[in-house]
Amino acid sequence: MNGIVEINGRREVWLYSRLEDKTMKLSENDTFQVGKTRGRVLRIGVRDVEVEINGETRKLTLGDNLLGKAGPASG
Repeated sequence: MNGIVEINGRREVWLYSRLEDKTMKLSENDTFQVGKTRGRVLRIGVRDVEVEINGETRKLTLGDNLLGKAGPASG
């Protein structure tokens, strides 16, 4: 997860797919697919997001990947 923004009072979570080299801008209840992984955004908080992946709820914070782990450091 690389960002949470609020536009016109509505929050979006930005997920970056390295596999596809694109950023998905998603709202609550939106579905997404990265490779073979499918998921749905359940809730977008100020600093975290809850997603459902393969029937399991996961909480992600900035920098986490879809497994809930921080990605590789950049720079």
